[in-house]
Amino acid sequence: MDGTELSTLTVAELKVLLKEAGLSVSGRKADLITRLESADEEDVMILDEGDDDGSSKVTTAPVSTSAPTAAPATTVAPGST
Repeated sequence: MDGTELSTLTVAELKVLLKEAGLSVSGRKADLITRLESADEEDVMILDEGDDDGSSKVTTAPVSTSAPTAAPATTVAPGST
């Protein structure tokens, strides 16, 4: 998606795309668009050597710029279940 297409989306829609890409959802609409464009440019090209027939396939894999987060720990008090 290019900047023109992204600018037609609502902030809520942009935030969904950012969240799916594992990117920050904070900022103004222009910031969100810039972040999505930058992430798109940072996609890594992966070359699959293919089968014995000599065919090759090129795919892209997104590069996450954010560290994975762990789920918060929950505790249950004894006797509360």
